[in-house]
Amino acid sequence: MEQAKSRKQARFERRLQKRQNERKQAREHFLYPRMSPKFCQQHEEEIGIILKRLQHDFPKTFPKEGRRALKTGIFQDLGEWRYETSLGFPISEELLSAALSIWCDGVDYFRALQTGRRYDLDGHITLDDTARACGTIRLSAFATGSFQQDWLKNRKARNRVTMREAIAIIQELQEDYPTLFPRKPAPKKALRRGIEEELLPWCKIHHIERPALQQALRFWCCGVRYAEALAEGLRYGLTGKPTVDPDAARYGLAKLKHYEEQKQKGNA
Repeated sequence: MEQAKSRKQARFERRLQKRQNERKQAREHFLYPRMSPKFCQQHEEEIGIILKRLQHDFPKTFPKEGRRALKTGIFQDLGEWRYETSLGFPISEELLSAALSIWCDGVDYFRALQTGRRYDLDGHITLDDTARACGTIRLSAFATGSFQQDWLKNRKARNRVTMREAIAIIQELQEDYPTLFPRKPAPKKALRRGIEEELLPWCKIHHIERPALQQALRFWCCGVRYAEALAEGLRYGLTGKPTVDPDAARYGLAKLKHYEEQKQKGNA
């Protein structure tokens, strides 16, 4: 029994050591303690001077055109160069790290990683399959992130509906469905769940986009008058037939209580 436990313990320790080695190897791809974008922005001028000097002293590793993936541990290899080089200001570890942060970022560097070739200060190449995989992942993440940002930005611009447009849609709904969307001072009616789907044919007739309808319905389904309609526990569809909804009644009472508390706070 003890031998079985010892074998299990040994397997567990081997797996744990393997995970630790994998994490260590992943961390080594950063090559240096990365500096924050704020620090890089504050010391932009010094970083630019350091990068130009690196390109001058190590043209094979830091070419002026394109990027080359750096060997793991190059931050330590540059320690002696950092002390011996005079640029009019001391090259601290933070400034050197920030310069490498700028160099080892962007699509060009990720493509260099994807080749699987790393360069030391003398320009000698070492092959690294892990670097190839890391470059592929970083390129994929970069492309996906850029696509999502553009898509979200365009979607938000495309779906943005002003309050005036929402009110205009509500007025058209009041013209076509006066009993479901009554005008003041008549009380509102709580809308049936799924009313948006029922109104899609009406939207096509009036050339109204679905996001605009959604925004108009959000505008309609707010306020004390709608909360009072919910508190009755009845919901209405386009046919005008009410359906009992106990959840709507509870929600409406909670909203009315919330509005009353807000009113008391405002008067206090």
